[in-house]
Amino acid sequence: MKSKTKSVARIRRNAVHEAGHAVVAWHFGVRFRHVTIVPEGDSLGHLRVFRQKLEGLTDDQFKRKAAIDYAGGIAERIYAPRAYRHWHAAHDFENTAQLVLRHFGSVRQADAYLRFVRIVTEDILKLRWPLVIALSSVLIRRRTMTGDEVFTFLSTRAMARGKR
Repeated sequence: MKSKTKSVARIRRNAVHEAGHAVVAWHFGVRFRHVTIVPEGDSLGHLRVFRQKLEGLTDDQFKRKAAIDYAGGIAERIYAPRAYRHWHAAHDFENTAQLVLRHFGSVRQADAYLRFVRIVTEDILKLRWPLVIALSSVLIRRRTMTGDEVFTFLSTRAMARGKR
């Protein structure tokens, strides 16, 4: 019984993780292909974005990409701080750190920027937390949703709550 409880808890944390990515993407108006909690390779789920060249991104586009990448681990940590382990989002954080370091070239600047992005992302997730929880519940039932389905779901929920 205990392993089933752990499995259900892990699925819920994973759904919150992926919902975090999706909600931050929606918040910024960034379209994506789909979000899923279906395991694939080493991943327990993913948000698949449309291909985007990293060269020539504006500062705002760059911030959005970094925040979306960071959002899953931060959402998971907000949801279950005692169960969260840094390696749960290691892939997301490592990709973001490499991207930021390449962009700035300086470890010190990259570190400062990553702290800034973490704060921005935490603030967005706290503002949108009811949507993260609602979307994670739908993901548990459906397992995969298209980006359009997510945008419709979140926009409808936000309008019902009087917020966009």
